[in-house]
Amino acid sequence: MGKARTFGVGMDYSPASKAALRWAAENLIDEGDRVILIQAQPPKADHTRKQLFEDNGSPLVPLEEFREINYSKQYGLTHDPEVLDILDTVSKTKGAKVVAKVYWGDPREKLIDSVDDLKLDSLVIGSRGLGAIKRALSVLFTLFTAMSDACWTKRTYLTLTNDLGPGLQLSLHCKSGSVDLGQQHLSLQGSWSFDFCSSFWGVTSYFCNVVWNGGNKWFDVYTGKRDSFICGECGWSIRPTGPCRDHGGKGFELMYNFLDVSDKLFSERVLMS
Repeated sequence: MGKARTFGVGMDYSPASKAALRWAAENLIDEGDRVILIQAQPPKADHTRKQLFEDNGSPLVPLEEFREINYSKQYGLTHDPEVLDILDTVSKTKGAKVVAKVYWGDPREKLIDSVDDLKLDSLVIGSRGLGAIKRALSVLFTLFTAMSDACWTKRTYLTLTNDLGPGLQLSLHCKSGSVDLGQQHLSLQGSWSFDFCSSFWGVTSYFCNVVWNGGNKWFDVYTGKRDSFICGECGWSIRPTGPCRDHGGKGFELMYNFLDVSDKLFSERVLMS
């Protein structure tokens, strides 16, 4: 499991913001992450807690307190069973820590300020004013990445193992369009791993050139279209007959064909990287 992350979710209780929360719960949040439900009240709102916390916003309120009706009344918020159900599910099934934060002021400004204020890795916001198809394509969210190494989606972990056979050393060189992972050398049964953040749009791809005594081949070790819903953690067994992939430790189930380095497509990949 990677480092725990902090995600903010903007909430105004509209269908779009609730859809964004649900999407984040199902696709973004992982075990041990912290989820902050961010709500912004209008500057003219007059509630009992505003006088205490107007300047910097409320303290972080744990889910146990947030689900109480009195909390909503004190801050002038909507007590929404659907939102509470999503947060409860995230807390119980993924072990995420759920808290809430209330600001007073322009919602756009407060959401932007919250990135630094709360040290967010990402901020998820619902999309309004789009048709059904566009909403579906955008998954009803906008992500503001607050850190250069933050993931918009869950990290992908890949491991490659030399299963060529006795006496055969494996050299491999893996790349994407923008990342060169360098040359690796593996003895028999030796393994090498790397991880990355896949693109939300499913266009991430990595290919590997694999070389051994008697072979010089390449293959796509990851493509978003093929692997994004399978390879949270995937392993590759490199064999003379082809690369075999497992997923989630279920055993090597799928064998793919190697492609020859003389193939035109390989030249195009190298030029793009």
